[in-house]
Amino acid sequence: MNELVSIVIPTYNVGSLVAHAVASVLEQTYSDVEVIVIDDGSTDGSADHLAAFDDDRLRVVRQENRGLSGARNAGFALSSGRYVAFLDADDLWFPTKLDETLPLLGDYVAVGSRMQYIGTTGKLAAAYAGQDPSQEQELIRAGQLMPFPISGTVFQRGVVEAAGPFDESLAQVEDLDFLLRVARLGEIGWTATPLGAYRLRSGSMSAAAFGEQRKWAQFVAARAHARDRGRDLRWEDFTATYSLTPKESRAELGAARYRLAGLLLANQDYRGIGVMLQAFATTPRYTITRLRRQLRRRA
Repeated sequence: MNELVSIVIPTYNVGSLVAHAVASVLEQTYSDVEVIVIDDGSTDGSADHLAAFDDDRLRVVRQENRGLSGARNAGFALSSGRYVAFLDADDLWFPTKLDETLPLLGDYVAVGSRMQYIGTTGKLAAAYAGQDPSQEQELIRAGQLMPFPISGTVFQRGVVEAAGPFDESLAQVEDLDFLLRVARLGEIGWTATPLGAYRLRSGSMSAAAFGEQRKWAQFVAARAHARDRGRDLRWEDFTATYSLTPKESRAELGAARYRLAGLLLANQDYRGIGVMLQAFATTPRYTITRLRRQLRRRA
């Protein structure tokens, strides 16, 4: 196989991390790549880190800030590869990512992989993000499941074109919305081997952030459901009627605590043990189920 792969890297004020992301792509064992970095109005000197590269496969384009979706869309418009990937600027690929992924793309519209968590210290954690999508295709198509980070996914170009651009009106979960549209065009595959690193963000370490993300995810799923029936759903209309029962609120709090505990522990912050106990006290069945699933993934 000797097909060009376009890797779009949107970046905004992540400093030197974007250089690590770029290097991880340029150092792939599969070398037929073009790397398009969209600097989305960074003000932190990111351009200096990118200027250190001397590789004609790399193209850096600076634009006024349009947000993550706008940067991805701009990068895709400049790309020409047979296959396309969207790597976040603070994530990484392992060297054989493309060599292990591309042979599978003949059977799927997109192929993802597990990604190993990387903590705020820069060390790889023992935990992974990602799960086998083979039995969950309908949930993905309904917008109810993001099986692995978009940074770990490679798409057929024609599929990206058919699915349409990232929705720049979404404040969050634009990747979930995009993947549900991709999944409706065919099966999504994966590799169980971790082929990249997904950086844990400190801004995600709060119940408020988790709850807001869950709310946007429910909006995306509800909007997809409405569109399937020839209607549409606006964010304003969704939020006007959005409410949680006491049981749902407790479930969301337990899920938020479980996620926070996982993030803390992955960053070797052992306050996570106490938070995990809080998660268990809030939603014991959910917490036990998730822990068992996590242990099976590590096996």
